[in-house]
Amino acid sequence: MIDELDKEILRILQRKPKAKISEIARLLGRPRSTIAQRVNKLEKEGVIKEYRAIIDPEKVGYKRSALVMVKIRKGIKTYLTQDELAMKIVNDSIRNKDLPFVEEVLILTGAYDMALKVWIKEWKELSSFLLNYLSSMEEIESTETLMVLEKTPEMPPPFPI
Repeated sequence: MIDELDKEILRILQRKPKAKISEIARLLGRPRSTIAQRVNKLEKEGVIKEYRAIIDPEKVGYKRSALVMVKIRKGIKTYLTQDELAMKIVNDSIRNKDLPFVEEVLILTGAYDMALKVWIKEWKELSSFLLNYLSSMEEIESTETLMVLEKTPEMPPPFPI
């Protein structure tokens, strides 16, 4: 169970993940040892999953993003569950530089079964991904691609705590 001090620590770390324990302690008016103990507890309990740099995709060559909506074929015996299919797509996108980078896969209810958030450097990557890679998977019935025109806000807001 997290208390109000834990929430304050998390709010600071979301805005400034490289904040030092001493800086957080100063901001909250608490002893450094208390903050260090709390951060360690939050990490061990999995509340804080990891610290990472947020990269601007355009600055590393990814010019466009898209959402690829996927319908899974029903009524066939498949070797892959939706989770396994999602992981295969993500792992293949990491290993094969000719495929788009698949940032996220969401398993959905409704008209589509999955949504893939992909980043592309060149249009041919998306074409090949849709026409060759995804269409070759027997589990996939159809796809619909939605091009992202703009992302607002630019950065996601901190998770509400």
